[in-house]
Amino acid sequence: MEQQCRRYCRTAIPKSLKDLCASKLAKRISEGSPFLRENVPLPEELSNTIVKALEELSSLDSATLARLTSDVFTITRFNFAKCKIPLRQGAMKTTLKGCNLRSLILGKSGLHEESFLKFDFEHFVDNCLNEATLKGLKHLDLRGSEKIYGLKMLSEFLSLQYLSLANRPICHTDFSPLTCHLAKLRHLDISNTLITDISALEELRNLEILLLHNVKIKSGDAGATLAKMGNLRVLDISRKLDDDHNFDYGSQEATIDLPASFLNEQLSKDGQPTWPHLNCLDLSGQALGLSGLDKSVELLNQIVDANKKLEIVGILGTPLNDQQYERPGRKLKVISCSSRRQVMDALAYYTNLDRESFTSFALHSLYYALQSAYDEFEDAELRECADLVCDAMKKGIRAIPTQMAGSACLYHLCKMTRIQRLPERCVRLCVESCLDAAEQYRNVPQLQKNVWLTLCNDFLLRMPGMDFYRTCKTALDSMMSNRDPSVSRMTIAIVSIVTPKMRSAEAKLLISEVRYIRHLVQIMEEHSAMIIKHRRHENSIYTLKFTLSALWNLTDDCPKTCVEFFNANGVVTAFDILKKFDKQMNISTKVLGILNNVAEVDELKSHIMQNKEYIAILLDCLDGDFDECDASGRHRDVERGYFAAGVLSNLLLCNDWTQCAFTKEMINAQLVESIQKWPRLDAPMVSYRSFAPFMNILKDSDHDGAQMWCLWGVLHVLENNDKQPNNNTGVTYLDMLKSPRLPEILLKMHAHRNTHIYVKYLIQEIWMISHSAVDWTSMLKNIKVSDLSPDLETMQKIQAPPIDNAGAQAPPTNYCGKIQTNNT
Repeated sequence: MEQQCRRYCRTAIPKSLKDLCASKLAKRISEGSPFLRENVPLPEELSNTIVKALEELSSLDSATLARLTSDVFTITRFNFAKCKIPLRQGAMKTTLKGCNLRSLILGKSGLHEESFLKFDFEHFVDNCLNEATLKGLKHLDLRGSEKIYGLKMLSEFLSLQYLSLANRPICHTDFSPLTCHLAKLRHLDISNTLITDISALEELRNLEILLLHNVKIKSGDAGATLAKMGNLRVLDISRKLDDDHNFDYGSQEATIDLPASFLNEQLSKDGQPTWPHLNCLDLSGQALGLSGLDKSVELLNQIVDANKKLEIVGILGTPLNDQQYERPGRKLKVISCSSRRQVMDALAYYTNLDRESFTSFALHSLYYALQSAYDEFEDAELRECADLVCDAMKKGIRAIPTQMAGSACLYHLCKMTRIQRLPERCVRLCVESCLDAAEQYRNVPQLQKNVWLTLCNDFLLRMPGMDFYRTCKTALDSMMSNRDPSVSRMTIAIVSIVTPKMRSAEAKLLISEVRYIRHLVQIMEEHSAMIIKHRRHENSIYTLKFTLSALWNLTDDCPKTCVEFFNANGVVTAFDILKKFDKQMNISTKVLGILNNVAEVDELKSHIMQNKEYIAILLDCLDGDFDECDASGRHRDVERGYFAAGVLSNLLLCNDWTQCAFTKEMINAQLVESIQKWPRLDAPMVSYRSFAPFMNILKDSDHDGAQMWCLWGVLHVLENNDKQPNNNTGVTYLDMLKSPRLPEILLKMHAHRNTHIYVKYLIQEIWMISHSAVDWTSMLKNIKVSDLSPDLETMQKIQAPPIDNAGAQAPPTNYCGKIQTNNT
């Protein structure tokens, strides 16, 4: 039980102080920073721990190797499984030559030649390993998929006890001549090689672990050869499953039936145990007799009975996979998928053994269990499932079947409210695994669907501690790599949700890649055209809305993005949408929000202002039934009018209006009339990262309409969001108001004799909400007396405008009439 807890809860076990120190030193080494005051030789254990930390950081490269000099480090083990360092690099030769190694893992990547198509082992031994390593090396891992040359050099390793050649395209003629030199071997892995005759292995009589996974033996007496290895404790004669997770009868008929040979050899001994120490036997993927379920059970019974110390037997993907197998009087751990518990055990077992087909098989079984019986899982089991699936996906990142099945499991674990049964640690693991899969396989549509279906979860996307930047960037990359409509809809929805949650610096870093903005504008154009063509194209409406929301957030406080949006024909497309979707308020509001951001950029204002049609469209948006609510209780006409007014207010800052068909006075009067009709809203309709957009207008504009728009916006967010942190910064709108500049500007405006009465009223309302948090009185001292109107005494004595008998605000005395515009 303790071992299981450690296996399943390993992410929760804290690192030791030694490991933490080693990680810190490793980071400094990888950064090229000084890591020791003096070149004091480090002991073997600490040296190896630092190297391991470099491996975990994926920082074991040529530059780092050059710093691991033999006068400081006493290194006896290296693991290059995650590295691709060219063999001819001087650092490789120098560093390894200076080490007396006892363990060397080249792994799947290996130290290849520059072509990465072959590995010359003889050249590597001659150039990189010293005499002490040849004599003392005990562990050598050469697994990999490329052709390997110079295997004859294995005879030089006099103390070798562990050897792996798994997945290498070698045949028995390459390996057989070497067995007589490897008599000390205790562990041999030749899984998934091209070896078809294992007769030469009879020389290896000290073998305790023999892994023959997916080795298709076609000649020789395999049973007799195995019988010579009386010390075997672990024997793997499993077969890889096909893509549909079935054992292939046809291919097995052409090879020796290993389970039958194994049993026949035992039965011929007249009760004497052939392998008295055999503890683990893997038969997964084998047909087990090809004669029906009863014959398979009988075969397995005989094998178990003949091996009294057998404790672990793998039958995953065999005819017995779904059967509850037990043998009276024996305590067996059966690796199969006959129960929920066994499925999880099988997943953990084969993930650690690097058996991709069995891992994906177990993941499929877990998927069906979650799909059909999720409610039967206890919370602890769900946590264990999340850990196991994420671990399998991490270790099998290069196996598409593992990623497909794993992402499908994560969908069921994170679906809707189910995610609330997982702790935040598990949720973050699930998100990271999904993003890893999406980044690794951008052009696999079904995998992308699995990932984004899983991540399209409101609870998940609002969880604190999420990496919103990575999520958004990965979603954008997937969107651009896939033209699948469902992937586009989900990714754009996620982008629209997480962009406002990113820090400003992250948002600016993200949109520094202009290709994202161009692509989003292209989506705007395509889906708006599709909606017009098909009238009610629900998927296109959905995609368009989320695209507009994403662009609204990405252009916020980002002038460079706004410029790129304009250069990508975004402004033209935006006004075209406004013109054609004037009855769809939700779409119009989002477009106007984007145009607000664009209009804040000085160099772009004139491009809008000089277009007569654009101004006419914006002025039309100021009109509406402002008291009407939709079914959700929102004042859509107010929202549309507010954002249209924002664009116009920013345009009024332009100095040269000679190219515009409308005068500033006409636009200002229309703004004043519209804004005074807006009711105070009970629900927030907008959020701001700062009050800078208002400050720029208030300090530079003397137009009543522009001032009213700014003050109405400040008042709105204060009334609805004054207690809520803004944009995950922890800063409230009241905190933003405390900045001395804005209150001083407001006080000066209120004190000035020519300020519009409705402007004064809005300032007073802002003061009423914020007077407990903002020291308005002390700020009066900074206002020049010449600026004050004769009747101002103190801010505390400001009176509200007159209220009529019905309780509604009476119209200000200098109320302006409506300006008619001509759209032709």
